[in-house]
Amino acid sequence: MSRTRTAVFRLLVGAAAVLVVSAVVMALLGTGSGALRWPWAGNNQMGPSQLSATPTGPRVPPGDVQVSGTLGPDYRADALGRPVNGMAGVDTSSISPGGGLGPDGHDWRSMGPGQLMVPQANLVIPVVDRGIVTDGSGGRSMDLPVSFQAGWLRESAKITAAAGTTVVAGHVNWSDGSWAPMSNLYNTSAGMEVYLTDRSGKLTSWRVTDRTEIPQSELADRVALTDTSGPRRLVLITCKGRQNADGSITFTDNWAVTAEPL
Repeated sequence: MSRTRTAVFRLLVGAAAVLVVSAVVMALLGTGSGALRWPWAGNNQMGPSQLSATPTGPRVPPGDVQVSGTLGPDYRADALGRPVNGMAGVDTSSISPGGGLGPDGHDWRSMGPGQLMVPQANLVIPVVDRGIVTDGSGGRSMDLPVSFQAGWLRESAKITAAAGTTVVAGHVNWSDGSWAPMSNLYNTSAGMEVYLTDRSGKLTSWRVTDRTEIPQSELADRVALTDTSGPRRLVLITCKGRQNADGSITFTDNWAVTAEPL
């Protein structure tokens, strides 16, 4: 994957998708090598209109959500967003498959530690801690997890913080172009409840206030991703792209969902 180093702060959450956030360089690693082959010929957008399912999940009031169980494994990702040791033995049955769909028979009133859940959007996905790393050329990047996990950006506000912006980001797709769980963010809408637990199982509850496509060049003016002292909010991020004439997909925009505490 090509990573252009310029005097901007960048988050890359899909193949070649860039979020510009400040005057330092950072990238959220995406799947693939910069452009993916898209399996649905004829579409020129990779975004909400391409989901195969509309929201069908239940509304779950905050008081009905219970947290139990133990923290799941943190899988290290290869360059294509897959576990470095392969998928053998990996259980994804309780994780949204993506494309607007939720896991079969899921109990939307139950959560575990380290998890993001938006019941009405059919989204449930493990959340692991990820920070910024520096490569050999001095570029700084976020080590985004595998495609079936999302990453909490350590440089953003803590999940249980009293102020600032908490950022959770994840791949929209797998390296073959098929949907990943975070594609279900396309099906969020204002008013939906969002639930997020930290590693210890502490539950935080939110309500979606905005969902928007943001050109990468405008993100610095619209989203303060490393703000730890401003107004309290949660920002969930994935990618949005376009199909090129040769059938590949290039990600030049991002899809951001903003929520405020309940």
